[in-house]
Amino acid sequence: MSEKNLTQLIDKTTRNRIFSCRYWKEECFALNAESIIDKAIKLKCIGGLYGGSKKPTKFLCLVFKMLQMNLPREICELYLAEREYKYLTAMAILFLRLTVKAPEIYSLLEPFYVDNRKLKSKNSIGILELTFIDKFVEDLLSQ
Repeated sequence: MSEKNLTQLIDKTTRNRIFSCRYWKEECFALNAESIIDKAIKLKCIGGLYGGSKKPTKFLCLVFKMLQMNLPREICELYLAEREYKYLTAMAILFLRLTVKAPEIYSLLEPFYVDNRKLKSKNSIGILELTFIDKFVEDLLSQ
């Protein structure tokens, strides 16, 4: 998918919500592969759209930025290898799930089936729930 515009993997309505989001406008405009790590370190949860107005989470904005930058797979795999920052790992997992073809993605993400680091997840109504990286990977691969 390296030749395609990867942002097209996110539906137009969600893209528009990301573009109009304050976090996107103020924090995501000049990020690169190195500076996005600093933003990922500050994340408190994973998630997509939430609340009545369906606002995008910071997590979704950063994953979208990774798509917009067409982040090289090698860099994403470095993010996966980083054990200290679990939300950076989660961002890399989602990015790879969106961009890598089915047979290969399983071999990349299977090692995370035994990763029991806790993640907070913001559900569609904005409530934080507890999940784990292994559950996150399982959901991405099975749904």
